[in-house]
Amino acid sequence: MMIRNSLLLLCRLQRCLLLGSLLLVPAASRADESKSAPLPKGLLLKQPVMPDSLNDTMRSVNERLSQDVAPSDNAAVLLVQVCGEDVFDPVLKADSLAMLGIASLAPSPAPFVYFQQFADSLGPDEKATLGHDLDALPLHLATAIVRPWKQDEYPALLPFLEANRHSLDLLVEASRKPKYYAPVLSEAEPPQLLSMSVTLERRLPFLVRCLSARAMLRVTEQKGDQAIEDLVACQRLAVLLATGSPFDVSAIKAHQMEGVAFQASTTVLQAGGFTGAEAKNYLAKLKEIKPLPPAAIAADVGERAVLRRQIELLKLEDSTLGAFFEFPDTAKFPKLEQLRLSVADWDQVFARANEVQDEVVKALSTKERDVQSQLFTALDEAYAAWDEQNAANRITTEDLKKLSRFIGETMAMSLRPRYRQLRQLDDRAQLRRDLLLLSLSAVSYRADHQAYPATLADLTPEYLEIVPRDANGEPFRYDRLSAGGVRLVSLGSNLENDAGLSFNDDIVIALP
Repeated sequence: MMIRNSLLLLCRLQRCLLLGSLLLVPAASRADESKSAPLPKGLLLKQPVMPDSLNDTMRSVNERLSQDVAPSDNAAVLLVQVCGEDVFDPVLKADSLAMLGIASLAPSPAPFVYFQQFADSLGPDEKATLGHDLDALPLHLATAIVRPWKQDEYPALLPFLEANRHSLDLLVEASRKPKYYAPVLSEAEPPQLLSMSVTLERRLPFLVRCLSARAMLRVTEQKGDQAIEDLVACQRLAVLLATGSPFDVSAIKAHQMEGVAFQASTTVLQAGGFTGAEAKNYLAKLKEIKPLPPAAIAADVGERAVLRRQIELLKLEDSTLGAFFEFPDTAKFPKLEQLRLSVADWDQVFARANEVQDEVVKALSTKERDVQSQLFTALDEAYAAWDEQNAANRITTEDLKKLSRFIGETMAMSLRPRYRQLRQLDDRAQLRRDLLLLSLSAVSYRADHQAYPATLADLTPEYLEIVPRDANGEPFRYDRLSAGGVRLVSLGSNLENDAGLSFNDDIVIALP
């Protein structure tokens, strides 16, 4: 069975592909509310104003996300200062600035300079000196975020980061803001959440990589505390984004961002790059950051809003039921070609769609794995029944309530999230956070006791209130190595020992 809105399925497929690729990448955090520096001189704020043209779910979702978010407390305001107002789509720029409460940006620092802009800004002699290194900047950045590096290794990366020093510093300040709200707008007419503008948050993963690369350089320069500030900022920004923009697309970016910080942090720890004092500093800051919000919140808030908005758009189109249900044997349903969607009981459409979404939220919110697995299986079976059952047995033009509920069910099933993958994403985020906390605690313990703890239980209560466990509820494996180091091992989100396999979901951290 197919529905006319094939765009819904395409957009959901794109999200699922991105989600699937993220599960292979090493993510978890919420920004602390420490005091931040004053706003840049010249950044003028005003009372936010929402355009009158916003209505229905588009308006309600913006009102909900912007509630109690003052411009001076909004990390997104500083991110616009970092990126420049041209970060917004031209037709949405004025409304976006008004909704953020930005009267004008400060003249300094200048917006972030990207690779091509940086290359274009150089003189002929500088270009000749850097030569191939300019073309290799993307590759050098990708390498610089996974290990500490020295200035002479990437000659073009150092001046690139220096050109953006003030912007990166402001990015750190943005991470200290207690809130994040970016306008949820769309160029489509009428606007729809499936095509909402995410131009601002789209820049964040790249900016975080730049911040992480600077942190890795600072490690080699023995500026550990400054490196930690950069890495913690990456984690804060990830949580701010996922908390302030509870949509699947935003959550995926947040996990990517936090994953970069985790990989960089554990690489430094495994290289012995943090002193005991620096590890204690990092541990204290990490404890102040809340974990990434679970996928259930995005399903309940953002994805429910997406579903509601798509039904609102369907309600606006007075097409025939035959145009909505695409059957190869349409001739067998002549009444569907005559009846229009306007006959539907839209309260029932929304009600059934919400019931389906409620079941997804319930499953994602369930902590007990066995129970959750049963709920996931029930969701799979419900989808299979909807997808495979002869639609002729489900569609009736005589029972308006039944028909309306089937329309709502069809919309919800078409937009359902990949709940099993989302659970894995939650697991990996928690595992990365817990392993980083354990690693920092172990290094801190060694600094105080001249040796690693005999067991992880020795870390409580001085370094950790409780010892976290692996995703299966069992203790993390903790091995003492002959050379005096230790190794932490997690079975990962698939709960299997993947050593030696092509797909390795395990997480291993070896501390020297």
